This record gives sequence, C-alpha cells and structure tokens, in this order.
Amino acid sequence: MKLYTKLILAFGVMLITTACYEKPPAPVDKLIKTSLGSIPSASDFTWVGDNPTVGGQVTFTFNFWSDTDIEAINMYEIAGSDTSLVQTNTYAESGYSQFYSTDTIAYSFNIPNILISGDDLDYMGEVVNTNGNTATRSIDFDVQ
Repeated sequence: MKLYTKLILAFGVMLITTACYEKPPAPVDKLIKTSLGSIPSASDFTWVGDNPTVGGQVTFTFNFWSDTDIEAINMYEIAGSDTSLVQTNTYAESGYSQFYSTDTIAYSFNIPNILISGDDLDYMGEVVNTNGNTATRSIDFDVQ
C-alpha cells in the first residue's frame, strides 16, 4: 500500500511541476518570424504591344512586391552570352497596380540591330531590398 501511495504522490508532484511549464521560444522561431517578408518577390512580366522585331521596340511591365524597403529595381538585357544592366529604378518610380496587387514598372527598350530574326533575347528584372536580399524574374522571346 505504501508503494502505491508513494507512486501516486510522485505522479502528483510531477504533474503539478510540469503543468505550468511553458516551452521557451527557440531562437530559430524568432529568426523565422522576423525574417518573413524580408525577401522580395519578382512576380511577373506582362507584354504590351506587338511581337518584337529587329530594330523595333519591346514594351512590358515588371510586377513585384516586398514587405521590406526596396533599394532598387534593376533590369538586365541578356543577348547571347552578353548581360548588361540597361536600367535601374528606385521604388518611388514604381506604381501600385490594383489589378495585379503588386508594384509595377513599365519598360520600353529598343531591340538591338545586331540581332537577327529568330535570335533569343532575354530581360531579367531584379528587385533588391535594403537588407541585401534579391529576387529575379526573367522573360525571353525570339526576335521576329
């Protein structure tokens, strides 16, 4: 009988001491919570106008968003193995699109005359946050 009493008493003490125990938050939990939204999203490209032709103009919008302050929006042109920065914008130069629920910048670029019909031309948009995180999105097409 004494054994059962001691077991019940030990179980009761254990229950009382652990009932109020709350697990402290792990450092990783806090890190994840504070970093949410700190990486931008390069959402989409949307064509405006006709098919691109050599020497013509290509027009599109670049959609993006970020919960953290944006430092710059860069646009790169990739023709073959050549990559060149063609434009840098600040966040203030973008506009919020109700339709896409993102920030949007419209771009118009002249297609280089050195390309020939059928060549591949890429544009890569890059969103750079003030914390150094980036996101990119590419669009490519064949020149007509």
